[in-house]
Amino acid sequence: MMETFWQDLRYSLRTLFKRPGFTFVVVTTLALGIGANATIFTWIKAVLWHLCPALSNRKNWSRSGAQTRNNSALSSSYVDYLDYRDQNKVLSGLIAHQVLPLNLGRREKPERVWGAIVSGNYFDVLGVKALIGRTFLPEEDRTPNTHPVVVIGYGLWERRFGADPNVLGRTITLNEHDFTVVGVAPKDFASPFAGLALDVWTPVMMKDYVAPPAFLPH
Repeated sequence: MMETFWQDLRYSLRTLFKRPGFTFVVVTTLALGIGANATIFTWIKAVLWHLCPALSNRKNWSRSGAQTRNNSALSSSYVDYLDYRDQNKVLSGLIAHQVLPLNLGRREKPERVWGAIVSGNYFDVLGVKALIGRTFLPEEDRTPNTHPVVVIGYGLWERRFGADPNVLGRTITLNEHDFTVVGVAPKDFASPFAGLALDVWTPVMMKDYVAPPAFLPH
């Protein structure tokens, strides 16, 4: 068997040496393919693993979110999420999230930002600790419209508050409703999605304050 292998190898090498043009094309194609794969996997490791530590340090985790009808990727209703969460006996944690555009500031000069309404365990399951302050408490994920609190992103903290360490307790306005800042996300966490930097996170129980009807989980 090994003798046949060496015979085939010698024949292949002789063929390649006799046809240098073809050999150049083969080698170049292989080099480009290997280089492209290496680049892609390096990017995945640097971006996805860096943005979301939970991908690398938790054995099991899942996510569920309600999306618009035009976006079917990994979408599910909040009611389904509750059912999955309550019956889960395998995964270390499940989270609910819904990404949506928001108006930050009063009506005269609002700033368009990207935010998310999330389940109370969102940051805990993802293994993300607040840089300043805290993330959400269990009671902020129980009763609708009772805890208008928000965790802001590092980028928003820098540009809107000048990286003021005394930002906790300050009020920001999202879609004409006031929210109290309880925490600042760390610099290395923008969102668990590559290429998307979120500026604010609010508890899913506050969805009526920030999500228009077309976006509301059902």
